[in-house]
Amino acid sequence: MPRLEDELRAAMAAETAGLGAAPDLADRVVRLSRRRRRRLLTAGTALVAAVLAAGTVIPGQLIGAQRDPVAAAEQPARADADLNAVEDVEARYLPAGLGAPLAGSGSAGKLDVATLSWGSGDGLVRLSKYKKALPAGPGRITSLGLIPGGKAASIRGRPGLVSPDGLDLLWHERDDVVLRVTVGADHRDELTRIAEGLWFPDPTGSGGGTLEGVRIADLPDGVYLDREVPASSTEPVTRKEWSGQGGRVRLSVVRGENAADLDALRTWLERTDGFEAVRSREAVLRTAPAWEGTTGEKGWGGRPRAVLWHDRPGLGFLLEVAPGMEKALDEIIAGLGRDPEPDDRLCEAPAAGKAADVLPGVIVPRIPERLTAGAGFTDLESLSEPEKVTVRGHGWSDERSVEEGGSALSVGVVCGVATERELRALVGHARRAAPVRGRPAVEWVNELYGGGRFVMWLERPGAAIFVGATPDLEAEAGRIAEEIRRER
Repeated sequence: MPRLEDELRAAMAAETAGLGAAPDLADRVVRLSRRRRRRLLTAGTALVAAVLAAGTVIPGQLIGAQRDPVAAAEQPARADADLNAVEDVEARYLPAGLGAPLAGSGSAGKLDVATLSWGSGDGLVRLSKYKKALPAGPGRITSLGLIPGGKAASIRGRPGLVSPDGLDLLWHERDDVVLRVTVGADHRDELTRIAEGLWFPDPTGSGGGTLEGVRIADLPDGVYLDREVPASSTEPVTRKEWSGQGGRVRLSVVRGENAADLDALRTWLERTDGFEAVRSREAVLRTAPAWEGTTGEKGWGGRPRAVLWHDRPGLGFLLEVAPGMEKALDEIIAGLGRDPEPDDRLCEAPAAGKAADVLPGVIVPRIPERLTAGAGFTDLESLSEPEKVTVRGHGWSDERSVEEGGSALSVGVVCGVATERELRALVGHARRAAPVRGRPAVEWVNELYGGGRFVMWLERPGAAIFVGATPDLEAEAGRIAEEIRRER
């Protein structure tokens, strides 16, 4: 029987004592949103009876004034899912004691929506992510119609709306993404804190990530990745922009004949971006000749401060910051770096004549004396798409099988993973773990090791290292993860 009909029967039962309840009603009610069930109670028994008699299923948004139409589609979140994230949006702050969440997906008009929610009624916390076909223009957030009568609000400098009761907050996080936080009365005072804690991790790395081989290590506090605009046939420039209460920053990459040399780059940017040079500047990234000045970009509260530099024939950069951010501009420039060429041997094949179980480039710390070295291996059963990467590992054991209660430990390298996002996708049921020596990490339970914990971290772009063991060696595995080093 459809779940909505079950829920309607529950509503009817609450209103009319003469009706019986299905034997499994309690189990189903636990899984459903209590908040929505209370709304259903107001629909009236006449409507409920008519719907059930006709065998008709009515969309949830037509029954009561639902604050979030996707709530009816929510189900317990998968055990292997990230329980603090709506798709790629991470929640860096949530109130304590919320328990396990429900995950949902659906649509609201032309928008796709995904949700993650905890609790119900006054204890509700729901995170929603809307995307696709978002309107443009100053009034775009109001035109969505998601919070009727909402008052203007701002989250990290982004335009938004807050409901009159102060329990619902909606804002444009990016051009193509709207985020929303809905809470019950118990969490009214935490609404803004939860919203400000929602975070899009940059898939290209920490700080400002990378763009065309240039790594942006330092960004001002209070600016967040806003959008990335790829080059096109009409606009041969790739742009990456950050904004928020801390200001506004944009890095542009110019390719082709418009960046043949420094003069060509400057001339082209003068014509297209209104660049006006103020002075020549010391080389960026140690060797790239540069000019400092302003651009004519509108909507920045004045002419943005800017630095352009020529990296090599056919490749130039323009970095812009909002007026008043001159100090930040210098700090961003000082923190720029290049994605380094690997200075290690992590992904080298074993040298000719050496055993296949050798791990080039990895210095493994002391292994427990009771374990004996075994053979090397070139696969890791936990990987979701092993054909996309290369694995090299080495194992140790006490020569008993895991089924017999034996101890086992493995260390290995996975080559072909470049970013934190790719790392998190390597093992489908992995969850985010505490960083290992400051590097992003994931962890999972490996049943082949008796339910032992495996941890894997991005040692550098292109290579991840993993350590795993049976449960009795978990402390030793943790020590090895912290002490393992690359051989340079």
